Amino acid sequence: HPGLPADAQDFVGLLGRLAVGGARLTAEEAAAAELFDWSAPLVASRAPGRLDVMGGIADYSGSLVLQMPIAEACFVAAQRQPSSPSMRVVSFGGGAADRQLRFEMPLRELCPPSGPPTPLAAVREILSRDASSAWAGYVVGCLSVLYHEGLASPADGGVAVAVRSNVPEGKGVSSSAALEVSTMVALLGALGKPPIHPAAPPPPPPPGGNPPLP
Repeated sequence: HPGLPADAQDFVGLLGRLAVGGARLTAEEAAAAELFDWSAPLVASRAPGRLDVMGGIADYSGSLVLQMPIAEACFVAAQRQPSSPSMRVVSFGGGAADRQLRFEMPLRELCPPSGPPTPLAAVREILSRDASSAWAGYVVGCLSVLYHEGLASPADGGVAVAVRSNVPEGKGVSSSAALEVSTMVALLGALGKPPIHPAAPPPPPPPGGNPPLP
């Protein structure tokens, strides 16, 4: 894969080792290998962390900010599994952060068979009950949002997800955002949905207002 960044090549190589299997896999790798049907398509995505140069979280209100991607990134591999009733997730490196290695959530908890999707606040409450698995909220929450937005449904089937991130946690470089972006991209691809394009930039300020930055 000569066109891929070096870290992406490493992740693809990891997936290749998982597909082959064998006794040399670590406990994390064996758990991830068991997630997937290696005869079916798999979608992988990459999202970098980012450095806040100027503007901070003002981008939420449409303000101009200056953010720069960093070299470290989060990788997600996802696979649609039509016969599975759950979303199953494995996180590499979770042991060092006291995170539960595996997490599984039935789709019916995200969207009952007869009714609208479970409110996001209720999903958040469920996912935050156990501190060791709270990390999975960033992953499972993406599927819940897709249900609420009408971009996916339990009829699409279950999903298996493996996560590996090199973005430092708790350092202000958007490790959680990288996880969410890479998860959302991978889920959309795995479920056969069109990608979500970013919103158009805000219009320039009116005459007499602050001029846009060059």
